[in-house]
Amino acid sequence: MKRLLSICAGMFLSGMAFAQTTGEDAVIMQAMQDELIRNQRGLQLDQFKQPYFLEYAFGRVANFEVSGSLGAVLNSYQSPITSKGSVRLLLGNAHRTSDFQYDGRVYSVMMPSETDYDEIRRSYWLATDMAYKNSIQGYVSKMAFLQSNPKSEEEEQLDDFSKVKVTDCIEKNASIPAFDQSVWEDRIVRLSAIFKEYPQLFNSSVTVSGLQGIIYKYTSENLKEQLPMGYVNLFARASVRGTDGVEISDSWSVSAASLEELPAEAELEKQVKAFADGLMKLSTAAPINEFYSGPILFEGDACANILMSNLLNPGRLLAWRKPENGRDMMTIDNRMGRKIIDSRLTVTNKTALKTYGGKSLWGAYAVDADGVVPAKEQVLVEGGLLRSQLNGRIPTLKAPESTGSSRFVLPSGPLYSKTAPGTVHIEVKDGLKAEKMKKALLKAAKEEGLDYAYIVRKMAGQASLIYRVDAKTGEETQVRAGNFSALDLMKIKRIREISAQENVMNYLYDRQVPSSLIYPSSILLDDVEINIPDWKKSQDNALVFPLQRRK
Repeated sequence: MKRLLSICAGMFLSGMAFAQTTGEDAVIMQAMQDELIRNQRGLQLDQFKQPYFLEYAFGRVANFEVSGSLGAVLNSYQSPITSKGSVRLLLGNAHRTSDFQYDGRVYSVMMPSETDYDEIRRSYWLATDMAYKNSIQGYVSKMAFLQSNPKSEEEEQLDDFSKVKVTDCIEKNASIPAFDQSVWEDRIVRLSAIFKEYPQLFNSSVTVSGLQGIIYKYTSENLKEQLPMGYVNLFARASVRGTDGVEISDSWSVSAASLEELPAEAELEKQVKAFADGLMKLSTAAPINEFYSGPILFEGDACANILMSNLLNPGRLLAWRKPENGRDMMTIDNRMGRKIIDSRLTVTNKTALKTYGGKSLWGAYAVDADGVVPAKEQVLVEGGLLRSQLNGRIPTLKAPESTGSSRFVLPSGPLYSKTAPGTVHIEVKDGLKAEKMKKALLKAAKEEGLDYAYIVRKMAGQASLIYRVDAKTGEETQVRAGNFSALDLMKIKRIREISAQENVMNYLYDRQVPSSLIYPSSILLDDVEINIPDWKKSQDNALVFPLQRRK
């Protein structure tokens, strides 16, 4: 098989200051390769064969965080570059492996801080020995279970691990950037001091945190991968007591692939002030005090939340295989070729799309964590009909082949990969112009004889952004809280109106995998219920917040 050496778009590629030498890269990869080959050939106990599949991952990671409140630094640190590793080992063969859970389980490996060839090999040797013995137990248990619980003929023919053509993906001269701690301490001091202007807000803070790292991988299929990966998040949080005595807590955040990609400080100040102003307005908003059933317009983040929670989960547009003797869950793979969402919507996974609407996309990558080159575009839903699912190397009945959707998770914990989207584009046919969506809401309200309807711009419990809209005048009044009825697949199977305007959002899928979403900016749903919330009033503070004493 002809192999390719690729310079990959990868996950969150960073062009920042180089902090790891090519000599260290070579030591890490050579140690992984030599120890894996030795264990692949030498591991064998009793009647059990050598490992069918063996995978080593290695991560070099640095973390940082600076947190401040009211113009003072609360916490500030940056870690040295640390190392971690993992082992994945399968016994059996492609048709029946020792994997009982079908979750790509790995064994964590304690690694030396220094990139020492012998110590790296020793660490992998100890972990691989444990992984092999545990896999034997898993294989014996699995075979006994399957003998007592025979599968259907179709399930029996399904493999446990798909065979793929692997392609190397190596980003040479990858870097772990330096973090200027003093610069960010000064910046966080200035940003957190903004809350001094808002004495009614308490427990306020501003934090910047993140990690940058490099992930290395070598497998018994001779796959070599070396990818930089990182994430930066700046967020503010605060609490306020509403006029009804209910305590409201909220947060705002902005994320980027690197510190350099965060907005300029002037823009951050503007957004922190907007967050504080919004929380103050929310505190004076009247709580919803009566039951509602009717049309609701979901905009922005609220719209994205509904679409993502219904589509981008295991068992939905991401393939999921039930563990042996494990819990079952509702899946939609039995609806292949059938309508699952509004017929005006088409959903496509686009891994080659690097920018859209002038915005860089986190979901772009050239080769996945298994060394599989994904299709540049894969149609998942076409005109509302389910066409395919994303998958890694764990076959399912409706997604038996890898789609190149195995993605490295951020190396903040164990080093592993999971099935995850790249850039999902939810396109609409015959959508309404954005300015007509509110008119459609008012029309729907009048048709039902309602005096008002609602617009929801954020769904966050007590901190949700909900606006009551007068059906005659269109005037908006902010209200607070509300428990919505189920916003499930049945609700988006028939959507009253969909905006033709699109929003672009970068996010961490499952808080672990850099991904992107391109979606309609708003959807209008019929027959949504809002029940009267039962928020409990908080007790008065024993001490008055210092800024409030200055009144």
